[in-house]
Amino acid sequence: MFFECSRLIDGNQPRLSNGITVTDVDGDGAFELVVTGYATNNLILKWDGSRLVDIAGPLLADPSGCAVAIAAADVDGDGREELYVLNSDRASGPKEMGDRLFACFGKHWLDLLAQPENAGMANRVAGRSVIAMDRHGHGRYGFVVAADGGPFRLFELSRRGRLEDAAEDAGIDLIGAGRGLLALPFLSDRVDLFACNEGGPNFLFRNLGRRHLRRDRRGAGGRRFAIRRAGGDRGGRAGLWRVRAAGRRLGGAAAPVRPALRRRLRGRGRPRDVLSGPGVQRDRRRFRQRRL
Repeated sequence: MFFECSRLIDGNQPRLSNGITVTDVDGDGAFELVVTGYATNNLILKWDGSRLVDIAGPLLADPSGCAVAIAAADVDGDGREELYVLNSDRASGPKEMGDRLFACFGKHWLDLLAQPENAGMANRVAGRSVIAMDRHGHGRYGFVVAADGGPFRLFELSRRGRLEDAAEDAGIDLIGAGRGLLALPFLSDRVDLFACNEGGPNFLFRNLGRRHLRRDRRGAGGRRFAIRRAGGDRGGRAGLWRVRAAGRRLGGAAAPVRPALRRRLRGRGRPRDVLSGPGVQRDRRRFRQRRL
């Protein structure tokens, strides 16, 4: 049973918050809640024994940011998770405000994307979603950024410890209006990637285990703003709920949403639409395509 306990959040005032993640920010072994702020400060909420208090320093608070999404994962394999904050001061296309990639060295945090050697890595295209993904399966993650009006990005550290965009190498550098991302073993024994787009086909990438992801596409238009993982079938495969919005989401005000379609991925990796039938189509080009 759930209880209303918002009173336990210290200084809980109305604000625009579009993303949240859970990670150990201060390295004490206990998790904190990292809540993004749009045109306001990010929060790091820590339990002090009686309430959740904000412990964010000036860098992580970043009060001038326009954060719409956040993800946490260990990118460099040092045991501490980095934070990727996706900023978007535009609804789509080019944007002025860059993203943040916060990494902790000892007790000090640093924005890797603000360093001169990483100036060429800056994401200057609006987006709505970011997710952590370990495409190699070796415990070192990358951050996939779903762009709106530009190619998807995949930020990883190279073997030399340099930040790089590996989206082209992975085969996911496609242009779409990304709204949601989900990384799970849908079709393979590794981590596959699903992306829902607005006004165009969704992207479904199968991890081939050779650094590359192959795209499976069963495309349809529509306004899909979010996806959720559903309970798997009896074979243990994950399912998806696709959520379709009745209208546009602008500035933080959301239109009513409704469940539109449920899919399960089962048997030999084939998606099955449990509401409207399979409708599977294939071709022999570089990507095996299925309309989703």
